[in-house]
Amino acid sequence: MIHVHFDAVIPVPGGVGRVPCQNDVMQVMTLRWGRIASILTIEDTQRCARLLPDLAAAGIAEAVAAPIADAA
Repeated sequence: MIHVHFDAVIPVPGGVGRVPCQNDVMQVMTLRWGRIASILTIEDTQRCARLLPDLAAAGIAEAVAAPIADAA
């Protein structure tokens, strides 16, 4: 297993002097025969959600796209 912790810093569009969005992320990867078999990513999704209106206002269409869901 590999454990990775990193700080993701996303600049906020259109904002000189605006504080970038920062998020602590933890990933746990399982290796089998030298290949990644699984990845678990843990992050604060509420921080990401608070950034979406700013991204949408900057014209980034994905910020207001429907969530990705599994097919029935």
